[in-house]
Amino acid sequence: MKHIELNKERIPQSLSSLITLSEHKKSAQYTLEKLHLSNYQNMFKFLYLLILICILHPYIFKIAFQSSDNLYKQAILYFALLSLIDFIFQVPFQYYSTFILEEKYGFNNTTLKTFIIDILKNTFISIVLFLPLVLLFILFISKFENSWWLYSWLSLILFQLAIMLLFPKFIAPLFNKFSPLEDEKLKEVIFKLIRKTGLSFKDIFVMDASKRSSHGNAYFTGFGKNKRIVFFDTILKQLKPKEIEAVMAHELGHFYHKHIHMMLLKTFVFSFLLFFLCFTLSKSEFFFDSFFVSKTPYTLLFLFSVILPYCLFLLTPITSHFSRKNEFQADRFACKYSEGKELITALLSLSKKNSNFVNPEKIYSQFYFSHPPLIERIGEIKRHSN
Repeated sequence: MKHIELNKERIPQSLSSLITLSEHKKSAQYTLEKLHLSNYQNMFKFLYLLILICILHPYIFKIAFQSSDNLYKQAILYFALLSLIDFIFQVPFQYYSTFILEEKYGFNNTTLKTFIIDILKNTFISIVLFLPLVLLFILFISKFENSWWLYSWLSLILFQLAIMLLFPKFIAPLFNKFSPLEDEKLKEVIFKLIRKTGLSFKDIFVMDASKRSSHGNAYFTGFGKNKRIVFFDTILKQLKPKEIEAVMAHELGHFYHKHIHMMLLKTFVFSFLLFFLCFTLSKSEFFFDSFFVSKTPYTLLFLFSVILPYCLFLLTPITSHFSRKNEFQADRFACKYSEGKELITALLSLSKKNSNFVNPEKIYSQFYFSHPPLIERIGEIKRHSN
């Protein structure tokens, strides 16, 4: 934040002719306000966890434990109460981010009705998808003393693969409308590009992202017959056909280099290690006593959910490194099959529209950013452009 304050009046020399000072200052202020909100949220989350573990949890556990002799009914009530408390904590921050911060900078298109409906849909999907998985974990923990973590890990892998298959066709359409790309001239440009790369691809969709936000983006999702590239409708309004072709070439680069497959493999390895860590900690009475928690299958899962974000935080620089490496690789692929200068103008346009700060602090960006800073991407694209 100090770095942004010191550099909000200074545009990097290599971008001085491409970004106005007012655009640069707006992106700096927007980024600072998002960081302030994140800091407040983290601070309150820490206090919330302390209150939950030290004060509220004993009552929640007592209510659930005394509600039934059935372990699974206890678990359902236990996690329902925890989820309700978490919901009360999360929603005010979501509301502030959407209707105050995003509204202030002209990005919000979400209505209160859509906001509430999204919450209800997310709640329903969480119950339908995650509750059976949690109950399956509890079954493994109660039945297999020394191997439950391995069975749980394998079931999580199957669950993740199922979600990847279901998400494009069944889950995402619950929130957004996905329409086949209808612009015939643009379709011709894109399919010509696909043929040139030698890849097999037929599904290109446009998502009505503008009903919630004016931010623009595109992404690659699914695998096998369910793979598809999705353009936000906002990006089609913001970019020219040649720029869209370059963005498409970048997304095809992810597909060509099998980045989703590699990401899945890394996720499987990390989750294996985390489940083994959970199993190791579950053998320690001190672990449960430290959190003032009685040892049951569902309290073990609760503690695992508490420590998991901190374990994942330690992995952040590793996952960020691999993600940035993938982005550079996809950019090089785009330079090979489209015009690098068009990719640069596309990235610049999206950066301006999204108010991304173009000159972040180096160590911070290396730790947290899944995408390289714009100034680094442009330098690499220029080096690899035909």
